[in-house]
Amino acid sequence: MTVLLYVLAAVGGLVLLGGGVGCVAAVWRWRRRKRLPKAMLLELDLHGAFVERTPQMRLGKLFGGDENTTVRSVVTALDRARDDERVKGLIVRVGAPIIAPAHAQELRDALVRFRDSGRQTVATADTFGEGVSGNVTYYLASACARVCLQPSGEVGVMGLRLEQPFVKRALQNLGVVPRIGQRESYKNAPNTFLESGLTDAHRESLTSLANGVLGELARGIAESRGRPRADVDAWFADGPFHAADAKERGLVDDVLYRDQVYDQLKEQHGEDVELVFLERYAERAKNKGPTKKAPTVAVIHGIGAVQRSGGADGISRRGDTFDASEVAAALRAARRKKSVKGVLLRIDSPGGSYVAADTVWREVEATRAAGKPVVVSMANAAASGGYFVAAPATAVVAEPLTITGSIGVFGGKVVLDGLSRRFGVDFDGVQTHANASMNSAMHDYTPEQRAHLEASLDRIYADFTDKVARGRKLSIEQVRAIAQGRVWTGREALQHKLVDALGGFDTALAMLKNELGEKPSTRLRLRELPEERSIWEKLWSKPPMSSEREGVEARASFGLMDALERAHAAAFGRLIGTLARMVGL
Repeated sequence: MTVLLYVLAAVGGLVLLGGGVGCVAAVWRWRRRKRLPKAMLLELDLHGAFVERTPQMRLGKLFGGDENTTVRSVVTALDRARDDERVKGLIVRVGAPIIAPAHAQELRDALVRFRDSGRQTVATADTFGEGVSGNVTYYLASACARVCLQPSGEVGVMGLRLEQPFVKRALQNLGVVPRIGQRESYKNAPNTFLESGLTDAHRESLTSLANGVLGELARGIAESRGRPRADVDAWFADGPFHAADAKERGLVDDVLYRDQVYDQLKEQHGEDVELVFLERYAERAKNKGPTKKAPTVAVIHGIGAVQRSGGADGISRRGDTFDASEVAAALRAARRKKSVKGVLLRIDSPGGSYVAADTVWREVEATRAAGKPVVVSMANAAASGGYFVAAPATAVVAEPLTITGSIGVFGGKVVLDGLSRRFGVDFDGVQTHANASMNSAMHDYTPEQRAHLEASLDRIYADFTDKVARGRKLSIEQVRAIAQGRVWTGREALQHKLVDALGGFDTALAMLKNELGEKPSTRLRLRELPEERSIWEKLWSKPPMSSEREGVEARASFGLMDALERAHAAAFGRLIGTLARMVGL
C-alpha cells in the first residue's frame, strides 16, 4: 500500500511538473505574440460607440462582453504612437461611429497631431453618410493627409438642421396641463410642453448654436484640406456629393475600394511593415511612466445628469449619472490626501439637480481654498448644473464644440387630473395643511403655491448667477447678460469669459502643470478618484454607507426642484442628442 502511494505521488508530481512546463511554454508563446513588430502601420477602426468613460460596473465584464471605446484611450494611444519610431503611419477606417461632436473634435485633434509628426495618415471609407448626414464622419476623416472613398459612396456634407418637438396641443387633447416657470427667456427646455413652435429667443439660440457647430466643422475641414473657407462653405451648401464629384471638388483624394487602398500601402511599405490595430498597440506598447518626483494629481469624473446620489452599491448605478455624493467625496479625499497636489475635474453633463450641483460646487471651492488647484476639463457638455459645479474652479477648459452655459433654472409640474378623469380614474384624499398638495400631479397650483414656486426660481437663479460671477470674476451684470438660460459653444463661451482656454483633457492637464509650477514636459502621476473596486468587491461588499463615504445616502423621494432639475437634464440631453444626430451621427 505504501509503495502504491509513493508511485501515485511520483506520477502526480510528474503530471504537475509537466503541466507547469506546459504553462510556462504557453506563457512564453503568448509573450512572443505580444511583442510588437519592428515596423508597423497602425489601424484605427472608427465604428461603434465612443464614450467619455465606461461604467465602473457592467455585467458584460463578467461574461467577457465588448465594452465601448473611450475617446481618451484612443487619444492616448495616438499621442504615444507619434513618438514611436516603429510606427510608420496610420490607416483610419471610417465607418459609422457613434460619437458626440466635442468628442469627435478631441479625437480629431489627436489625429492632426499624429499627422503633423510627419507620419503617413490615410482615411478610407465606403461612404460618409448613406441617407443621413456625413458631416462628423467626414470632419474626422479630413484630419488625415489622404482621404479615399469607395466608388459607390458619397460625401454627405450638407447644412445643419436642428429640430425640436412641441407637444402642447397633444397635452391639451389629453387633458394634461403643464405648470412650469423658467428663468430666463433662453431656458428653452420647458418650451416643448408650453409652446407650439419656436419662440423668438428659442429660435435665436438654436440658430446661433447651429451656425457655431457648422462653422467649427468647416474651420477644421478647411485647415486640413488646405482650402479657402469659402470653398468649404460651398461644399456644405451644394452637398451631398457622389464619389466622382467629391474627387473633382477636392473633398477626397482617391476613389478606391478598401482592398485597393491596403494593396497600395502594402506595395509602398513592403512586407516588413506589419498592420497592427491601434487597440493592440495601446495594450502592448510601453507606457512612459510619470517623471521622477512628479506630483500626484487626482482625476475625478462627473458624467451624466447631476443627481444627489446615483446608487450606493456601485452595481445598480447607471453609467450616465453624475453622482454628486460620490464626486463630492472624491474631492474631499483629494483635499485631505497630502500626496495629492491638485485636481483635474472632467465634466460631461447637461445638468440636473440644483441641490446636488451646489454640493459639488462647495467641494470645488473648498479644495481651492485648501491651496490645491482645480482645473475643469469639459467634454461634450457642461450646461446648467454641469456648469454650476465648474464655476469656482481655478481654470476651465472646453472644446470649441462643448455645449456650455445654460445658466438658468426652471421648475413646476404637469397636472394630470384631466387625463385621469378622461380614463375614469378619480383621485380623492385628505391633507393636513394647505400646501400639502403642492407637489401632487392631481392638483393645480393655488395662487399661494405658484407664488412659492416663482420665489424659489428667483432664489435659485440669483444664487446661480452670483456664484458664476464670483467664480469667474465677472460683475453680476456681465453674468446676467450672458446667462438667461442660454447655451453657447465652447468658442463662444471663451469670448464671454465663461471658460479660460479651448482644448481637451491634455490642455487642462497642461494648465494644471502650470498651476503647480511644473515644466510642460513633466509627466504627472494621475490618480483616479474614487478608486475603482474590483467586480467581486462590488458584488460581495456592503453598500458604502459608513463615514468613509460622507454624504452618500439611501435613495429617498426627491423634492420638487430636484425632480424638476432631473427632468431638465433629460430634456436638455435630448437636445444634445438631436444636435449630435443632426451633425452626422
